[in-house]
Amino acid sequence: ALRITTELKDKAPAMILRGHDGEGVVVAMPPRGPEADAVAALIKLGYSQGQAAEMVARAANDLGAGSPVDALIRESLRAVGR
Repeated sequence: ALRITTELKDKAPAMILRGHDGEGVVVAMPPRGPEADAVAALIKLGYSQGQAAEMVARAANDLGAGSPVDALIRESLRAVGR
């Protein structure tokens, strides 16, 4: 079960994971808006969802709230190239 969870963690934006005790944990979905669009674009470029989400979160932090999707993508890729 751990192997399957690990392999699928970057494939689904949200899912309920159930432990051996039956308790469920909901994995949060990415936000909607420019950040989610930037994450989707980076995934299309070959980054995993986890990598893309982290890259965009850092870019959004650097650029500030309300940044357009194109600026988020550029800053995300620029930061990786450093």
